[in-house]
Amino acid sequence: MLIEFIEDANYFGYPIVMIWGWEPEAVAALLTAFRSLAEEQGSEVALHVEVPGVQAVGCQMFAVNRQATWLHPEGVYALESKGTFSWCRDIEGWLEVADKVESFLAGISAGQRNIYQDLSSSREATVMLSDARAW
Repeated sequence: MLIEFIEDANYFGYPIVMIWGWEPEAVAALLTAFRSLAEEQGSEVALHVEVPGVQAVGCQMFAVNRQATWLHPEGVYALESKGTFSWCRDIEGWLEVADKVESFLAGISAGQRNIYQDLSSSREATVMLSDARAW
């Protein structure tokens, strides 16, 4: 699977960080990573290097379990280096993401095509999971 920043995409006015591909093993590894994020506040996973079967294309995505505050709500934040993002959710948020990934995994395991999940949206980007580089 690939993780790619599509800056010129216009998904309801936002660019997309697309996690895409048709590899059930890589999707299962993503599911494991998101479930592990839900277990401990403060935990972090570099999705672009730490998840087996996932490779980055011009971007980096750090998934972080962090309690939201009014100054730092949950969401996707662009960091100083172009194409580098911090995706912050709390325990419940990561469980929600894991549920969406599990549904996606069930779909591709059953042979469905042209499926996607909007995993998270914020002002700076939308994180999308898709079986192809499309939405």
